[in-house]
Amino acid sequence: MCPSRNITAFDLICAPEHDFIKRIVPKNVITYQGALASPSFTASDDKKAIIAIGGKSKHYKFVEEVVLMQLQYVLNIHPNHDFKIFNSRRTPQSLNARIEDELKNFSNARFIDINHPNDVSFDASLNESSLKFVTPDSANLVFESLSTHGKTYLIQIESPSYRRWFGSKKIRSTMNELVISKRVGVVSLLAKKNNLNISKIENPHPFLEPLAEVEKVSFAIQKYLRD
Repeated sequence: MCPSRNITAFDLICAPEHDFIKRIVPKNVITYQGALASPSFTASDDKKAIIAIGGKSKHYKFVEEVVLMQLQYVLNIHPNHDFKIFNSRRTPQSLNARIEDELKNFSNARFIDINHPNDVSFDASLNESSLKFVTPDSANLVFESLSTHGKTYLIQIESPSYRRWFGSKKIRSTMNELVISKRVGVVSLLAKKNNLNISKIENPHPFLEPLAEVEKVSFAIQKYLRD
């Protein structure tokens, strides 16, 4: 995060690009896209997938019914993938219980509850999954996913009638840029007539390499020190 004042008092600052949406980037600032995450170039497994669920935040209207509906949709259209579903500390306990109950209907999915320690590694599961469905309430999570091989999808977590789908202004702009550039796909919920909601999936660009923002920043710092 960029300091809110006295930027010139620092020799060097590393900050996300979205901190300078309407500002010129000062010469002592190195920017990176989204959030810094260590890249993984491990080949993904075409039969493995992951769903990572966040929770309530100041930026989002987290609707459990929408999240559960999206989870059902994703599992139904990918019956041949082996899914691991991870929650977070912000995931409501009521949703955790509903997910566990819902997964009784799916033989290809396993719920990994952060509240009950186990031997399943989130990082390893993320790296090896060819399909990654993540909620947009955590920029760190989204960019961690984008720093691995495979396709990343943002899951809509708000009601179709709620216009601010992807959070605060900075975060929403960042997520929208990812969608527009097709770096991520989207699992959205469309409002139809007769109060019927229909899920829809849009795929990301198929030929994307993992982001390597940590390496980019590292090289920039080395260049700064040399110069």
